[in-house]
Amino acid sequence: MTGDPGPVAELGEAPRSRLTRNTAYPKAMSVSLGMPTVLRSAPALPPRERSASGLLDRFGRTATDLRISLTDRCNLRCTYCMPAEGLPTQPASSLLQAEEIARLAKIAVESLGVRQVRFTGGEPLLRKDLLDIIRSVAALEPRPEISLTTNAIGLSARATDLRAAGLDRINVSLDTVHAATFLEVTRRPFLQRVLDGIDAAAASGLTPVKINAVLLRGVNDDEAPELLAWALERGHHQASGGNDEFRLVGGRPHRSFGAVTRRKCAGNEFGEFCEVSHAHWRGSDAVVAVPVGEHHDLA
Repeated sequence: MTGDPGPVAELGEAPRSRLTRNTAYPKAMSVSLGMPTVLRSAPALPPRERSASGLLDRFGRTATDLRISLTDRCNLRCTYCMPAEGLPTQPASSLLQAEEIARLAKIAVESLGVRQVRFTGGEPLLRKDLLDIIRSVAALEPRPEISLTTNAIGLSARATDLRAAGLDRINVSLDTVHAATFLEVTRRPFLQRVLDGIDAAAASGLTPVKINAVLLRGVNDDEAPELLAWALERGHHQASGGNDEFRLVGGRPHRSFGAVTRRKCAGNEFGEFCEVSHAHWRGSDAVVAVPVGEHHDLA
């Protein structure tokens, strides 16, 4: 259920902002569906915007994350991502090869201050050379944190090898724990394979396992509390730094997002989400991302 266009490499995850014609700073990047490219004619940023090391964007933010899409192929056909017949895919010769990915990551880590590398797709597990790619990145100094965003199909047979290669953790796209709803959303009867993959990842030490869910009006939006409870009960919500994380995304067009904390739940601002969560918090200030407003009011 990952649906990023590929292949592409993207630095950082800070939210984008629109620039007006009166913006004082020049546009320094030209971003298309492929690699970001620096405009040859773009003047340097003002001195106060420069950084001695690392990647600094025109808003003064330092990018330390690198996202690399390994393929545009996927073995699901999620209704919010692509048509039932699928989409044309790139020939293998047009994808970044393992050696090119290793070189890109090496430059980013050793020269540009990148500390986290995340592999996405399409579905990255479909790359036959995935283990080699992960090994090459894990061998870099300083070693970056390596994560994988996946639909977990086939992960049950590969989790141990991925961990041994150097993968640190995974993000899993899972919109429901009901087989009928899963089939409706993904057009594939693979729910049990996904659940088995998640269990294998946790058992192999690919933690924290983070769950991402897309809520669709009239399809699975009423299942969100149950999905949240399922994740909390299995410990798949534990995020780095002691925060608990479970991401819920409203159907397109996406709404703004807010964080649900125990303080907000005390005021019952987010209804059933909070009722489910209260029973599972054990001293940490858990965070659940939901569309701002009532939890059932999804686009």
